[in-house]
Amino acid sequence: MRAAKGRAGGARAALGTGTGTGTGTGHMIDLAYLFENELFEPLDAAQAGLSDTVTAYWSRFAATGQMNGHDSPAWKPFTTRAPYVQRLASDRIGPTDFAADHHYAFWKALAPSQ
Repeated sequence: MRAAKGRAGGARAALGTGTGTGTGTGHMIDLAYLFENELFEPLDAAQAGLSDTVTAYWSRFAATGQMNGHDSPAWKPFTTRAPYVQRLASDRIGPTDFAADHHYAFWKALAPSQ
């Protein structure tokens, strides 16, 4: 079992890579990066590297209350001025536009506020 040494609490992230299970990105997909389980195929080299990065972020947060360290790309806070979340993907780790990635304008137009 891969050891999950901490939790990111209120930190926001977008985990963006599949695990060979055909599920793509979705609810609970991070579990394949933290725990070995027969539901998930073994991670390839890029996915194993991402698993190490995610575990390092979470472990550092649990130990210090800070996500950032010298060995990982900076994880900046989500604010209204900088509405970015951390993209955690085997091909790129760094800030990404939450609203654009989730098509927020489209979904908001379907249910305008009253």
